[in-house]
Amino acid sequence: MKVLGCGSSHIKYYSIKPEREKYRIFYSLGATIFLGLIFLILKGENIFEMISAIWSSIVHPFGTGRIGLTVAENYQPSLVDWINQMGKVFFWMFIAGLVFMGIELSKTIESKKEKYTFILLWILMFSGILFSRISQSSLFNGTNFISQAFYIIGILAFLGYSFKLCIDKKIQIRPELIVISIWMFFMLISSRSAIRFFFVLTSFVVFSSAFFVVKCFEYWKREKEEIIKFLLVIVLILGIIGSVYSIAGFYKSSNAQAKVIGPSADLQWQKTMKWVRENTPEKSLFIHWWDYGHWITYLGERRVVTDGGHANTYWDHLIGRYLLTTPYPYTALSLMKSHEVNYLLIDPSDLGKYGAYSKIAGDDNNDRFSQIPSFLIDESQTRETINTTLRLYRGGTGVDQDIIYEDKFIPGPTYDEAGNPTYNAQIGAVILETDKNSLKKIEGIFLYGGEQIRIPIRYIYLENKIVDLNVGIDAVFYTMPLIDEQKIDGLGAGLYLSPKVSKSLFAQLYLMNDAFGNYPTLKLVHSELDSVNSQLRNGGINVGDIVYYQGFRGPIKIWEVQYPKDLISRDEFRSISGSYAEFDNLQVKEFK
Repeated sequence: MKVLGCGSSHIKYYSIKPEREKYRIFYSLGATIFLGLIFLILKGENIFEMISAIWSSIVHPFGTGRIGLTVAENYQPSLVDWINQMGKVFFWMFIAGLVFMGIELSKTIESKKEKYTFILLWILMFSGILFSRISQSSLFNGTNFISQAFYIIGILAFLGYSFKLCIDKKIQIRPELIVISIWMFFMLISSRSAIRFFFVLTSFVVFSSAFFVVKCFEYWKREKEEIIKFLLVIVLILGIIGSVYSIAGFYKSSNAQAKVIGPSADLQWQKTMKWVRENTPEKSLFIHWWDYGHWITYLGERRVVTDGGHANTYWDHLIGRYLLTTPYPYTALSLMKSHEVNYLLIDPSDLGKYGAYSKIAGDDNNDRFSQIPSFLIDESQTRETINTTLRLYRGGTGVDQDIIYEDKFIPGPTYDEAGNPTYNAQIGAVILETDKNSLKKIEGIFLYGGEQIRIPIRYIYLENKIVDLNVGIDAVFYTMPLIDEQKIDGLGAGLYLSPKVSKSLFAQLYLMNDAFGNYPTLKLVHSELDSVNSQLRNGGINVGDIVYYQGFRGPIKIWEVQYPKDLISRDEFRSISGSYAEFDNLQVKEFK
C-alpha cells in the first residue's frame, strides 16, 4: 500500500511495509475506539455505566422491571421451552444443522489444527447462546455469573479467533455462508430474548434441520473412506426418519389446533366493535387494559390511550394502579379526565389477568398484587336439614395480605427481589349457610400452619345485589350460576374477592355492577354477552350476564364516562415516566 505525501517541490510516495499492512485495521479500530472514548468523556458520559447498560440489554433485552416482564410475550424462554416448542428430535436436528454450518464455514482453512479450533469455537458460541439458559432451576439459569460468563465468552472467543484468521488471510467464506451465519446469530440472540421471537425463529430452525440432512447426503456422496461413508449413511437415514417423524407430529398438532382456532378478536369482540362503530362518536377516546388497544383502533375505528405497542409502558402502571385496581373512585375519574376519556371498556379476560395488572399496579411493596380465584360447589359436601342448607365451595388461592379478625391472625405473602410472592397461608374453601327465607352466614376456611381457621366473610353478591351480613372481614363472595351438561345450578360457583380486591374498580364496577354506588357518573351503555350466554338467552334461559361454564364467562362492558363537577384533572396522570405509586397523594377532588 502507498501513501501520498507532499514535499516542498514535488510529490513523494511512501510505502507501508507489507508486514504492517495487515494490521491497518487494528490501527483504525484502535484510533476510532480511543477517539470515541475521549468524546464520550468530554460529553460527560459514564463509560462503565454504558457498558453495563449494553450488557444488561443483551442478557435482559426487555428489562427486569415488572411492566416489561409481566407482559406474557416478553417472557424470556429457556432451553426447555425451545425443546418443548420443537420436540426433542427436531431440536437435535436443528443443533446438528448448526454444527454442519460451522464445518462449511471452515472448509477453506488449510491447517487441520486451526480448522478444528474454528469448528469447536463455533460450537462453543451457539452453545453459549442456547445452553447458558437451560431452565430457572438449572446451574445455567441465564442470570448467574456462570451462565453469563458461558454466554459472553463463547461469543467473544469465536469472534476473536475468526478475526485473527481473517487478518492472517487463512479463511475465505462464501457470501451465502456469511449471510447464513449472520442470520443464525441474530435469530438465536433474538429468540433467547423473548418468546415472541419464536415466530420468526421457525423459518431458521426448519432451514437448519434441512441443511443437516442435505449436507449429510453431500458428504456421503463425496466421501471415499468406507467407515466414514458408512457412518454418514446411518446419520442420513436417522435424519430422514427424524424429519418424517417431526413433520407427522407437526401436522397432527397443527391439524388439531386448526380445528378449534379462530381469530383472536372472536365473535363477541366483533359484535362489540360493530356497536362501537355505529354508536360512538368518531373522535371518541377509549381506556382499558392495554391488550385490546389494536382491536379497538382497527375494528372499532376509535382512539385508545394504550395498546400492544407499549409506546409508553409507564401508562400501563398508571392504568393498573389508578384505574383498574384503585379503591378510590375519584382517582379513577381524575385519571380518565386527565386523558379526556369518553368510554371505559372492560373485557371478561381481565378477571384472569388480575394477577398481572395488579402486580404492575403495585408500589415498591407490591401493595396491590392479588388474584381472583374461582370456587366450585362440592355437592358431596352439601348438607340439607328441615330448616337449613349448607353448601361448601372448593377452590384456593394465597392470602394476599395480613388478616386480623378478633383473636385470629393470618399472615400475607412475602416477596423476593423480583416481586414474586411466597404465600404463607391460603383460602381453600367457602361455606355458605342458608335457611328457608334468608342467608345465615358465610365463612372462609383458611389454611395456615397446618390448621384450618374459619373466619366470617361480611359480604355476598347474590342475585345481582350485595348482601351485608355485618360481621366478618371486608371480603365478598360473588356467586354465579354453574352450567354443565346435565343442569344449571344458580349458586354452583363463586369468586372470592379479598378485602383488597373487593374495593377495586374492576370488582365493584364490572363484577358487582356498582352495587356500592361508588361510580354514579359511569353509565353502562353496552354489554356484549359471551357466546354461551347468548345461546342460553336465545333458548329462553336467562341466568344473568356472568356464568361459569368450563371457566368464567362474562360480557364485554362499555361505560360512557361523565365527570363530577368537583373533579380535578391532573397533568401528572399524563406523565410518560416516573416511579411506582408516585401519584398516590394527588388531590383529585375540590374540597369546599
